[in-house]
Amino acid sequence: MSARKAIMNLRLLTIITFLTVFMQYLCLADLAFYSGSLKIDRAGSQVELKQRYKVFVVIDYASGEIAKINYFPPTGGLKPYTVDYFEGLHTNDVSFSKRKSYTILAKADTLTNSNSFIVTSAFAKGSNSRLTVKTGVTVSFPRILTWVYRGVSASSGTGEIITWEETGVVAFDKDETIHSNDRGETLTEAAARLGAFLDSRGYTAVVPN
Repeated sequence: MSARKAIMNLRLLTIITFLTVFMQYLCLADLAFYSGSLKIDRAGSQVELKQRYKVFVVIDYASGEIAKINYFPPTGGLKPYTVDYFEGLHTNDVSFSKRKSYTILAKADTLTNSNSFIVTSAFAKGSNSRLTVKTGVTVSFPRILTWVYRGVSASSGTGEIITWEETGVVAFDKDETIHSNDRGETLTEAAARLGAFLDSRGYTAVVPN
């Protein structure tokens, strides 16, 4: 093999290696982090409960899967937090003009059996912007998201109807997003890291109601 051919082969191998690593680098940028405040109104069993709390929201914008970490004010000496996952949300881009578009994530579920039922709907919407999600990588996705989660259920024991509505606004966290995607975190790993952060601040994980 001539020296010239060997050099060409080496250059080709270098280019292929670079493209392979670069494509893997791009494919890891799938998460967007948000933080903000939510409120929930619950009604049922002749009781109405209103509560406000803070939240981390992590979105896999390729699949539409969401991890939502709610952390609440202290109650009886306990600082609780919960982790909720939402899968199978449909993601749609809606254009209102050449320069303005919205991303909408939505899902509705109905679960029934012989003694009870539960109907829920989750909805997030925001105006698209160019967001930096990884070093050197930008995507079109909302900087601010409006969140609505509603549900109604019937108790299997008493048949009483319980309703709830969770609403709020969350804002894009650029630093968390870049930090996570540069490390190649999955949605589950990102949620676990945020949970560990809350643990270190004296919060305790509890099972969502």
